[in-house]
Order: sequence, then structure tokens, then C-alpha cells
Amino acid sequence: MLLFHRFFFGSPTNVLYRATSFAPAGRFYTLGRLHEDTEAAYEILLENDFGFVHEILSFMRTDNESLTSAARRFNADPLDYVITLERYGPRF
Repeated sequence: MLLFHRFFFGSPTNVLYRATSFAPAGRFYTLGRLHEDTEAAYEILLENDFGFVHEILSFMRTDNESLTSAARRFNADPLDYVITLERYGPRF
């Protein structure tokens, strides 16, 4: 994902995490990040393995009023990618 801009983590509504993967403080997402769910997945991967189920278990609809769609107007993805790469690239 970091090297080739591929997205493997899925959306927050179709991903399962072990309860023991949550932060000790009980907060799962770091507030104020553009892609809080993706960063949570990176944090979990620092200590755990990634698994993938090869069958459709859910679906996702697109909503034009999401934070992600609002951020697209400002083309924030390249900056977010650089921030994520700097934050997690050296550790992976």
C-alpha cells in the first residue's frame, strides 16, 4: 500500500479487528486525521498480522457528503499519502 498506492484495508464497516488490538486507553481512532481508519490499521499492523477473506461479505455505498469527498475538492490525497508514508514507511 505504501509503495504502490494500493488500498487493502477496506472501509470501517467491513473490517474486523480483535478487541485486544485496541489502544490501551480505549480509543481506536486518532482524532483529527483525514483517514483515521487507515492509520488505525497501520497501528494494529505494527504488532499483528494482516489477513484477507476472499469472498464478498459486505458492500459499501458512496455518500457524496462524507469528509473524504469534501477533502477531494482540495486534492488532499497526495499530502495525506506523504504524511502517512513518513509516519509508517520507516517502520514497515
